[in-house]
Amino acid sequence: MPARRTWIILALVALPFGAVVGSWAYRSAVLSWALPRVAAEMGIRDPVVRVESFGWREVVLADVRAGRGEVEIDRVAIDFTLGGLRRGRLGRVDVHGLRVDAELGEEGISIAPLDEWLAADPDAPLPTAPPLAAREVRLHDVHLEFSTGGDLYEIDLEGELAFVPEGAQLAIRGPLLMRIESGPLDLEALGRVRLRGVLDYSAGGPTPDMRIDVETFAASMADLVVEEVEGSLQLQGSPAVTPTPARFTIGRIASGAELRDGQVSFRVDEASRLHLDGARFAVFGGTLRLSGAFDPEAQDNPVAVSLSGIDLQRLLDEAEVPGLAATGSIDGRVALRGGSETLRIDDGGVASKRGGWIRYRPPGAAPLDYDSPQGLDLVRTALDNFEYTSLGGTLSGDLRGEMRIALRIEGANPDLYDGHPIKLDLNLNGPFLGLMRSSRTVTGIPDAIQRSIEEAD
Repeated sequence: MPARRTWIILALVALPFGAVVGSWAYRSAVLSWALPRVAAEMGIRDPVVRVESFGWREVVLADVRAGRGEVEIDRVAIDFTLGGLRRGRLGRVDVHGLRVDAELGEEGISIAPLDEWLAADPDAPLPTAPPLAAREVRLHDVHLEFSTGGDLYEIDLEGELAFVPEGAQLAIRGPLLMRIESGPLDLEALGRVRLRGVLDYSAGGPTPDMRIDVETFAASMADLVVEEVEGSLQLQGSPAVTPTPARFTIGRIASGAELRDGQVSFRVDEASRLHLDGARFAVFGGTLRLSGAFDPEAQDNPVAVSLSGIDLQRLLDEAEVPGLAATGSIDGRVALRGGSETLRIDDGGVASKRGGWIRYRPPGAAPLDYDSPQGLDLVRTALDNFEYTSLGGTLSGDLRGEMRIALRIEGANPDLYDGHPIKLDLNLNGPFLGLMRSSRTVTGIPDAIQRSIEEAD
């Protein structure tokens, strides 16, 4: 039985009784008896409904549910006329407090008590008109729960979402306050979203032409925080594409480093590839820019990353090394490639724009011996007042595997060995995180400084 005839037939079942018996209580009892039986015959499992009231122009249903609570509705108000029923149409339908518990898998969405009904005729041709047997349907306050891959998501839509048939189109509109939560992922998101658009059935199936305006949005997941997201997105066609670039602003992204004042522009093509035309953020007193393309089926997605005017002191402040200070700024470029299994840097490099100084004076450290420093004391002495003329480095390899990092600093400490020039080259190979944490990064520096001094002599 087609889904769009459901409420019409249910109303027709009870109306003859109402014509004979004037008591609305009797009409409600008849409809309460009939509705679950008709729903069960359609394939809806364990349906329950209570008819709150039943008049000549409106029926109100309450405590509607199916299955073991996977689908629940607090209240449904349905306007109708006898003339409309004869034409197979209802008036306005208001659904309040809809709650759905679903599972999302490789074969799509599963709502246990509705699966048999939804799969009754999978080979049926797509409709050429909106499958909505009502003048208008409005959803008020929707709560969705769905699990996928072991993760549970909860989505609350506070507000009103309207569906209105307009010829071969189904108009969709409504301002919503959206709340998303996932305990396993430590995810929380909240924002105001406005939907405006249609589903067009004239081409043999529902084709969207939808505008989504994000008015305010913020999200957090574990150590990642995203705030002050605003922008708009237009989706058209099937598969959906963006006819014009989507543009968003992002006030703040924090995950270790803090990105601010973001501007992002992107497109989605017919192959569901996302093209990042440009993203720009303020970070460490400078600017981060990204561009690239992301194919969900590809294992190699190139992303160009550039840095300009990064303040060294603000970068060191993020590293939280007590007593370490520096002046100057760096620029850099990184060719990043990534997929589901790898995240690789083919060619990356940073360099200082001009000279500056580095001073490492850890609190509580022993006094320095400028006459004959040895071992790690040589590092501390050199960096106690190191004036560099150039600072730079290169990096390449797999961020999840082996990396190659080469660092070079040229300059001198005017108070050490009469200001002999020091050319420090440090080459590191190994797992990226291991290199960042390894003591070899520190213990290899004194020998390199000593060699540079000897070469200068």
